[in-house]
Amino acid sequence: MSIATDITSLELIARVHRTTISTQLFETIVHKLVSQVNHIDWAAIYWQDDDLRYTVTSSNGEMYPPEDVLSKLKVPILGPEQSPTGYLVVTSFQLTPFDETDLSTLNTLASEISQKMFLN
Repeated sequence: MSIATDITSLELIARVHRTTISTQLFETIVHKLVSQVNHIDWAAIYWQDDDLRYTVTSSNGEMYPPEDVLSKLKVPILGPEQSPTGYLVVTSFQLTPFDETDLSTLNTLASEISQKMFLN
């Protein structure tokens, strides 16, 4: 199951490096995760704005995942102080679809987003 996550994440990491951080980039990330990884049914990126309120870009336009999801991974997007300023969240209707490689790959994607947001 994690090969699709790896391939999609590599494509998305390359996109993060080629473009500026924007809502459009976040929309591309969440939509590609859902459309290209068959065990991801919903994805979102939450981040804090300047007023410390969370804003969300999700694959279905909703702020929260569907109520009947069975699995969820929540990966932090770290700010300059190494504290979370956002999260990459994926969910599934399958009971145990995610493995260690999925977590590692999504952590890498979140880290690349963080570096692009705060180091560039």
